[in-house]
Amino acid sequence: MDGELSSEVLGFIQQAQMWTTQRPLFLASPDAHLYVQSAIIFFYTQFRSSYIGEESSKSVKVYAILAERWGLTGPNKVLDVIMNSSLGNLRSSGDPEWRKQEDQLVVRTLRLYTQLASG
Repeated sequence: MDGELSSEVLGFIQQAQMWTTQRPLFLASPDAHLYVQSAIIFFYTQFRSSYIGEESSKSVKVYAILAERWGLTGPNKVLDVIMNSSLGNLRSSGDPEWRKQEDQLVVRTLRLYTQLASG
């Protein structure tokens, strides 16, 4: 994973967040929503393991690109994005058809938070 890819994924996440605030449950099916959110959680997990807590030249390059495009100047700014964007996964739509997928998403989000807290 590099800065260009990370920048593109964060751009997609930002667009998806704006869309879901305008139209909650914007995807056609609960499964599609689960897959998209699970992919975002996977990205966050991989980003954290690669670039948060690392003081290497590859981290410096990634944060330079993220600072230029999104104003994310360091790990704490990215952690803010991760926390704010994933909080929505803990909300319920109240729709019984979505219950199973929402439960799975809550578990995956809480695992992400556990990994973030463990450093």
